Amino acid sequence: MKDSHHNNSPRSEAFSSVFDGSPRVAADQHHRMPEQDSHHPGQINYSVDLLRRDEAERRHITDELRLIREEYGINGCTLLEVGCGLGQNLEIFRTSNKVLGIEGLASAVSEACSRGLAVIKGDLQSPLDIVSGSIDWLLCLDVLEHLERPLSLMLEMRRVLRVRGRAILNVPNHFDLSGRLKLLMGHNLDVHKFFPESDDWDNPHLRFFSHAGIKRMVAASGFQLLHDRSGHFCSFPKRRLFEAAGLNPVLRYLAEKKPSLFAGGFFLIIEKTAVANGSER
Repeated sequence: MKDSHHNNSPRSEAFSSVFDGSPRVAADQHHRMPEQDSHHPGQINYSVDLLRRDEAERRHITDELRLIREEYGINGCTLLEVGCGLGQNLEIFRTSNKVLGIEGLASAVSEACSRGLAVIKGDLQSPLDIVSGSIDWLLCLDVLEHLERPLSLMLEMRRVLRVRGRAILNVPNHFDLSGRLKLLMGHNLDVHKFFPESDDWDNPHLRFFSHAGIKRMVAASGFQLLHDRSGHFCSFPKRRLFEAAGLNPVLRYLAEKKPSLFAGGFFLIIEKTAVANGSER
């Protein structure tokens, strides 16, 4: 995070046991987050208005997080979300957990804090001001596609997690079967209209992941894939017609077997292993 973070951002006591506190300066000044909410290519490329829209449209993600909390018994943990937006995901875990958020957009930090959440402003393309090995669970949902260097954030996520700590990832699948068909028919790059107000050259998504590619990045950053839940998010042309015909099991089967074609996003639970790149971490 940039030095100005230490001067301008409020810090909750909830961060006291995990906040590094040592000033850091990003190696590449061009990738620091701007102080204001203005758009700068390669830096903040979203707005609070977009976050509010997403909050209303992301019921499928929050429902999945509630399932994961129950299945994995996430209680009494320290949980960090990088790129937490307005904090709706953190709210799912705040009861009986210490929840923390890092967000690059100053106005989003203010709104999340107004909800009683411990959120600070930080640059996700610079080292995180979090103590190594201090986090039990980490959320990184629809963030990596916005970054010029997503692997750098993955390595930072690994650093701050304890050994056997876990992270929940999601990235969108731009090129499912529906997206590929639309491209063949001459549609622009934003095949799913994530950002209909943006031109192709100004699309907030900078990286485009395949199912195989996100799994390779997980391995390259020293994580082990625990559970691939991409099949829970089926994307299929005229899907509602198939659902009305009672064919949900068929759609789920297709999404699980061929997520690159039939999953709307790649949703993974990963675990920090004890060894990365041949050395203990």
